[in-house]
Amino acid sequence: MSDEVVSEMLAGIEPGEDLHDPREGTKEATFEGAVPVTLENGSYKVSEAAGESIGGNYSVEMHYSGIQGDDGRIHEYRGFANIPSDVASDGSKRMFLQLLHTLELVPFLDKRARYARSQDEFLQFVGALNSLKGKSVVLKLQADKNTGFLREQLQRPKQSRRSQSVPF
Repeated sequence: MSDEVVSEMLAGIEPGEDLHDPREGTKEATFEGAVPVTLENGSYKVSEAAGESIGGNYSVEMHYSGIQGDDGRIHEYRGFANIPSDVASDGSKRMFLQLLHTLELVPFLDKRARYARSQDEFLQFVGALNSLKGKSVVLKLQADKNTGFLREQLQRPKQSRRSQSVPF
């Protein structure tokens, strides 16, 4: 069916209001932990699912709760974060280091890359993230212009330059 025919079919229907996700915006939330993403073949490593022998990242599902929506209700949100392997791109490593800085697991002034060389190290990172369960965070949720799905970005608190870190 052509676009023209579809447009004519819908021409008589009055559109409603613009839709807005009440969770969108910069909100305080509670970090509820990270869950390793397991692929269909039982692997944690994204590249192994694609049949590659090197490269790639590990992935975790990040859980947040207590998000005050514009509608007055309390919401939850689940997003994803990548934990790079030792052969991942520098961009992936920088993004993960930024996450570690924001969550105050690594001092802000420490610029050394962190990555998982093995599945055991990946699970250590997951454990470190889960040690922060209950931590109050600032979460910026924004609708993706192409898909409409919310994307999250953790915001670093203003006073966040803690000198202590979890050793990796």
